[in-house]
Amino acid sequence: MGLILLAVVPLSALLSIGWSVIVSSRATDVRAAQLQSMLIIIPFFIIYILTEIGSITLDTGTIGIIAGVILVVDIVLSF
Repeated sequence: MGLILLAVVPLSALLSIGWSVIVSSRATDVRAAQLQSMLIIIPFFIIYILTEIGSITLDTGTIGIIAGVILVVDIVLSF
């Protein structure tokens, strides 16, 4: 739980902010920007579904991999 609170949540917040800034700078309509910025939820929803059906478990290794992937995406979005 500590890994989620100390790594995944802050990285996810940075990811959503970065994604929203990119989408809002390229969108021409407010509604279109809002709809496109909601696409960032889909990977987290997929992780939730996979844990509910038992395909993956949220142990320390899996959470570390998720945090690493989010970190890489954050770095890519910052450039």
